[in-house]
Amino acid sequence: MGAGTRRPHHAAWFLGAGVWVLFWEASTAKTLLFEPPYLVSPREILERLWDNRAVLAESTANSLLLLATGFFVGLVAGLATGIVIGWFQSANYWVHPVLVFIGPVPTLAWVPIVFVLFPSSYSGAVFMIALSVWFPVTVLTRAGVLSVPRAYFDVAQTLGARAWFLVFRISVPAALPSIFTGAFMALGASFVSLTVAENFGVNAGLGWYLNWQKGWGDFPALYAGIIVLVVICGVLLSALFRVRNWILRWEKELTRW
Repeated sequence: MGAGTRRPHHAAWFLGAGVWVLFWEASTAKTLLFEPPYLVSPREILERLWDNRAVLAESTANSLLLLATGFFVGLVAGLATGIVIGWFQSANYWVHPVLVFIGPVPTLAWVPIVFVLFPSSYSGAVFMIALSVWFPVTVLTRAGVLSVPRAYFDVAQTLGARAWFLVFRISVPAALPSIFTGAFMALGASFVSLTVAENFGVNAGLGWYLNWQKGWGDFPALYAGIIVLVVICGVLLSALFRVRNWILRWEKELTRW
């Protein structure tokens, strides 16, 4: 294809989005093909985005703070647990069975226990997010550490490498592709836990905002909050992809991204 006929990479997406918005507007505000209040026009949603911009901005800031805190705690705990059980056979023997049975339990199932054991609803919400992050990061970190070829360690030990060198300079770097896979899974799970946690005692954040608007039956405002949540999810996921691409730039020529 010549330079003159080459289309922008995202041209098809913009065209498709434009067609969808036109159909959406025509089927709601113009023809009432889809009747309110459950299905509303994009114009009404944009009006709510503007009218509720202060509340949405405050809710977004509170959610991002809670998400960042829980994600960081869960990521650190998951990395530590995955490295330990992946490296030490005795730790793997005792911890891995517990991980298999407890890890997949949905976040919602922990709500009655969490908000009884923790001193505040905020700390309980942090724990719920951290727990949802901890499981996939632990599983994929363990898998990455166990998949490192034995020849790497043999060569390093021949050259006099100590145990800490084998763990942090060979095992962990070699396991980074698996660790990032776990981080991607954990990011999606953390958003689910965030919206659940903010519906139980946390009087701020996007999850609280969605529940509040649902209670009032204000569906345009509800959809406005969902759009903000979707945009934040996309931005954070794209940022994580960029971090992965930069750290694992050596892998780009070896695998197909």
